[in-house]
Amino acid sequence: SRDNIIKFAENVQKYKKIRLFGSAAMSLSFLADGKVDAYTEENIMIWDVAAGIAIVKAAGGNVRFTHGEAKNSLFVSVTNGSLPISK
Repeated sequence: SRDNIIKFAENVQKYKKIRLFGSAAMSLSFLADGKVDAYTEENIMIWDVAAGIAIVKAAGGNVRFTHGEAKNSLFVSVTNGSLPISK
């Protein structure tokens, strides 16, 4: 939607670099391994991130999530442990 495109453009301006790997599991695995610094997603289904969140937490990363707008969805913010999670 138009709102999603605008939010994406705002994030590009804010973070200066955004990488898309095509899979939450892949993104969170890279984060746990230290290849990327942060991961954020809105309204992602819990089953798409549950295992990746567990891997990141075991690797010492920081995880914050809240309920999303749809049933079983989450707003997720994750960092590799070197960065604080922004509010």
